[in-house]
This record gives sequence, structure tokens and C-alpha cells, in this order.
Amino acid sequence: MGWIELFPFSDRPTAVIEGLGAVPAKNCQFRDLDRLLIALADGPPEAALQILKALVTRDVRIIENHLWMISVFKIGTEAAAFLILDLICNGSLPGRDGFPTRRMAELARKYPQIRAKLMQHYSTMPLGKAHQMMEMVLLEIADAEIILAFVHNYVRCERGFDGNLARAIHQTAVGKQPVIDLPSAYNEFSISLTTLRKELFSMVLANGSESSLAAACLNEIEELRDEHGRVNDEPRHPNIASGRAWPIEAESLCPSVAKY
Repeated sequence: MGWIELFPFSDRPTAVIEGLGAVPAKNCQFRDLDRLLIALADGPPEAALQILKALVTRDVRIIENHLWMISVFKIGTEAAAFLILDLICNGSLPGRDGFPTRRMAELARKYPQIRAKLMQHYSTMPLGKAHQMMEMVLLEIADAEIILAFVHNYVRCERGFDGNLARAIHQTAVGKQPVIDLPSAYNEFSISLTTLRKELFSMVLANGSESSLAAACLNEIEELRDEHGRVNDEPRHPNIASGRAWPIEAESLCPSVAKY
């Protein structure tokens, strides 16, 4: 096996798969390929990724070797990100507890198509391991668009407001600024969400399946504003032009408030 790890740096790196075929099976199981996987991370990216894919075809258990995933993320190309995404979708990757969520989130930030595919799959696939893994990645890059996607998806899957949605709102509504000379400390401040609040309020007024969840999101934002302060360019009312009160309950307590 000593010479196998040199293939990624040869003039025909993909021949390593043929080379493995010449090694006794008992000596090249998926747990025996650590040195090859480490070498692939430093080899030519395109060929290395091709080999990593071929290793999965050869024995899907190679994914259980944590060095396989480390190598894919170290390559870090868009093609590498699509490979991970495909494996999430077909359920081949280990459970979410062993999945490097932040590394995948970094690739989703870097490559718009990866982010778009994540949101597309998340919005259509049923609840399960793959759905949970995608949700954890999206939580790391949460913004107004992702919050709206969460609301639609929660309704589709008949889920109520929970900690994940609250976390997504917090990450979107509250910014962080490091404190000088205190590396582990930071100041939190409110971020304007005028457009998002207007969209959520429209859902509330529509009185449809998304209304109660949208109202819960608006209430969560209000609580964060109470804690971190309001933003000067963000109106207190989500959409004053609607002619409806906020919170909606105020209309039943004082009907005349609606005109304000």
C-alpha cells in the first residue's frame, strides 16, 4: 500500500483505482486508505475529486472514513460541494451529528448555485435525515430569504414555531461586532428587516395556513428589538400602508386603531 498514496501526484492519478485492484482485498478495505485520502486532499483538485467519487462507487463505506469527507471539503470547489449535496440527498452521508455543517455552509456562501440547490431540495423533500442536515446548513447562513423559505416549509411539513426558526430569526435580526482587545467578546446590534417584516405581515393578513407562523416570527423579531434596540430606518409597524393594526389583536380591543 505504500506506493498507492503517490498516485494523486502522478501523470495519471485516476489509475489509482486500477492500482487498488492489484492489492489483496484484505489490505485495502475502506479503513485502510487513510494515507491515500490525505494525499488526495493535496493533489490536483479535479482528478482528486474524480478519485474520491470512484472510491465511493467502489465501496460506499469509504464515506464512513472521516478523512474522505475532510478531503472533499479541503478541495473546496463547487464540484466538491455538489458531490456532498448529492450524497446528502440520497442519504449516503452519516447522521447530522457527524456532518461538518459549518464547512458546508462556507461552500454555500461561496457558491450561489449551491445555496440555490440547498433551498430547492429543502423546500421539496420530506422530513428525514437529509432534510435535517440541509436545515442545519441553512441555519448557518440564515437571512431574510431563508427565513421565508423556512416559513413555507414549516407549513408544508406541518411544523410549529420552534428553536430552529427562532435561531434563524436571531441570526438575521441581530448582528455582532467584535470588541477591540477582547477576542472572545462582541457587541450585538439590531439589523433592519423592513422588507421581511412587510412580507410576514402580508402573510398574517392573508389569514391562510402561514398566518399564525408568520405572526410568531414577527413577535420574535419584536422581542429581539426590545432586547437589542430598534433600528432608525425600520418602522415600528410592519406595513402601516395596509391600514391594519399591529399586533392584530389591537383591532378587537380598540377597533378605531385600525385607521392608524
